[in-house]
Amino acid sequence: MTAHNAYQRSPARQWMALSGWAVLFWGGCVTRGQLETLEAELRQQQDAVQMARRQSDTLQSELVKARRETELIRSQMSATGQGVPLPEQTGNLVRLAEVKINTLLSGGKDRDGLPGDDILVALISPLDEQGDLVKIAGEVEIEAFDMTLPSDDKRVGHWTFDAEQAAKAWHSGFVGAGLQFELPWQDPPAAKELLVHVRLKTTDGRQFDNSTPLKIAPPAGQTASRSSLSNTQPVKFEAPPPGDKQIKPAVEATSEPRPARPVPFYEDVEPAEIARPFPGDEGKPDPKAMPEATPAKRPTAPISAPEPATKPGRASLDEIETSDNWTDATLPRLR
Repeated sequence: MTAHNAYQRSPARQWMALSGWAVLFWGGCVTRGQLETLEAELRQQQDAVQMARRQSDTLQSELVKARRETELIRSQMSATGQGVPLPEQTGNLVRLAEVKINTLLSGGKDRDGLPGDDILVALISPLDEQGDLVKIAGEVEIEAFDMTLPSDDKRVGHWTFDAEQAAKAWHSGFVGAGLQFELPWQDPPAAKELLVHVRLKTTDGRQFDNSTPLKIAPPAGQTASRSSLSNTQPVKFEAPPPGDKQIKPAVEATSEPRPARPVPFYEDVEPAEIARPFPGDEGKPDPKAMPEATPAKRPTAPISAPEPATKPGRASLDEIETSDNWTDATLPRLR
């Protein structure tokens, strides 16, 4: 019976074995495909690493060459007595493109609480080509001009700082950063706006300039600069010599009272003055100056009936034959 059961179980075991071998075979195929993919990716990564190593070696050799050239230039500059820039400043010198005045943190500043500003504050920002801030210092020159003064001298302040002083003036804040200078008045201005010009000279000899108008509150009572007041000349008044009559102004000389003209009364006026001849009758004799004569008698003529008067400017229709004066003989008839 045991042999019979073993004979009956053999097909089931065979199917199970075949299924197991099939699963193992299928899993092996899938695993082999993934291995091939991983091997391809690994080869690509190895190629990329080799390329990066070659680029790194090339850049490293260029960097060594550039450092040697920099050391040679530094040695030449030190031999000639010129200022040698620090190694960390060399990259900033290359990036620097312009300088600007930060108008939000620049302008007049009042310290004592009295009317008018006491100092001028200027914040200079070095920038690169993209407009980003570059932390660098150099020789700084600042000039302030009052454009309301005469054309011969408009400058009211001139300040200079070397590279060391400029490096100590670096300011970094929330609104802006740069080289901040507080400049006391050299010649107090009179205008409410000054034209400020800044100039930055780097250690490699380059120069960057910028001009910006800044608002200020001029000191109280300051109306003109000293230079303009020194050019004015006082007016001299000379007293008249003794014995001469004092010259009167034109108003007093012409305001002396004049004698009033007498107005004649009506009774004192002659009749000839009242009845003056009309224009054009000057050559005719005056009837009052001729002797009176008796009028001569004129022959009387028969008086005729007056003609009917016509209104001026209107034509008469008496001689015109109209329907008002038709008669039986003149009445028109139709044929």
